[in-house]
Amino acid sequence: MPPGDLASTGNGDVDELLLGGLRRGTNALVTGEPFTPKDLLCYAFVNASVERGESVIVVLVDRGIPEVAENLRLLGLDPERAEESASIVYIDAYSRSIQVEPASKLAIQIDSPANVSMTIKAIDSVAQRLRLSGRRYNMVLWSLTSYPYMLEQHVLLRLLQQVAQKRKNEGCVSLYVLDEGIFEERFYEAINYVVDGKIRFRREGSRDYLRAEGFDGAATREWVEVVRSGATFHLGSFNVERIR
Repeated sequence: MPPGDLASTGNGDVDELLLGGLRRGTNALVTGEPFTPKDLLCYAFVNASVERGESVIVVLVDRGIPEVAENLRLLGLDPERAEESASIVYIDAYSRSIQVEPASKLAIQIDSPANVSMTIKAIDSVAQRLRLSGRRYNMVLWSLTSYPYMLEQHVLLRLLQQVAQKRKNEGCVSLYVLDEGIFEERFYEAINYVVDGKIRFRREGSRDYLRAEGFDGAATREWVEVVRSGATFHLGSFNVERIR
């Protein structure tokens, strides 16, 4: 596959596991138990996208812009400058829901995470604007975990399918963050039909592991140990440091 058809995750070890990165148009679930390194991968993905000269639509449902910006700074990115240049475009469905002053005057504000139709319209509008400007874009949605508390699951799945199909058609690589172990298994199974694959984290005792599931190619389908290192992480040997 030509290099231009793949987007780096921002983590070289994960790229190697995925045989180069994520195919353009991929909808990927980043999932795992709470407090596993899901967010570290997503921050790395945002950072790598900006470094490539691409834009990232960051949809915030259960966290604020300051938290995201602070973690991006740890990777060496200037989040304010990235936002001013439209390298990062925030769609903030979080701030008003907890009645705090929005942290950015440039962010698109949504009154409530439950207003999914408005969130979708905002995503489509930003995507169109970026495409008309000639910019390739990607997306991170933090996170799907809050939605089942606000919407019937069949409604959520229909709306997610709508978003995912548009992003796929436009060649956008999208990451959707979701905590495991909270909802019934049938909900997670239904989500799997919407996405192309998932990067799944798992905790065993004090150790974290990662596995790629559902993608066309991966160096291994086994669990690989995750070794945290500051604001990022590395992977153990694909042949040794793994659990079944």
